[in-house]
Amino acid sequence: MMQVCLRYGLALLGALLVTVVLCSVAPLMMSGAQAPPQEPISPIELMASIYTPPEKRKIIKREKVKPLPTLKKPLPRPPAKMEQIDIALAPLQMNLPAMQAASLPVLDISQGKAGLSGMGAGGIFDLANVDQAPKLLRYYPPLYPAKAKGQGVEGKVLVRCLVTATGLVRDAQIISADPPGYFERVSLKTVQRWKFAPARYQGKKVAVYVDIPLSFTLD
Repeated sequence: MMQVCLRYGLALLGALLVTVVLCSVAPLMMSGAQAPPQEPISPIELMASIYTPPEKRKIIKREKVKPLPTLKKPLPRPPAKMEQIDIALAPLQMNLPAMQAASLPVLDISQGKAGLSGMGAGGIFDLANVDQAPKLLRYYPPLYPAKAKGQGVEGKVLVRCLVTATGLVRDAQIISADPPGYFERVSLKTVQRWKFAPARYQGKKVAVYVDIPLSFTLD
């Protein structure tokens, strides 16, 4: 047993000596080793930097936008001039309102409806036998037909109609038209729009037939 312990002690002592020797020799070996040669440092050539100023941006001036002109409302067109129509005057004039006598047509009382003498059938009087002829109260001038105007045609029309006891126009018909085919229709439509103060016989309102001449001329 003693021998075994002695062997372990000697082995431990030998290991300790080897460690001490290695620790003292290692620094000498490291100092004796040569350091690797260093590469020569190549000089760096310095170049002066050239300063390039930044480009100036062109400032584009915006043009001022001119305001749009204010639109004015168009002036109203003047009313188209209506063709003036010459209304022929009859030989015997009826009593028209004094203020309108210059512009109103006059009824032709020179003849009544054929076959009537005094009061006829249906209480219709002959114009020559009434005490007071009808008076025109509301007048509308006839328009010049476009066909006749375009062709430069002038003419005359004779319209026969019944003026009732209420002053309205009834039974209008064309007696004559020169030239035919131009002015008949507008003449009938126009006369039927007129309004009369009815004729009177012995103070009473009566119906009578009258002839109305219309003349169409271009100025």
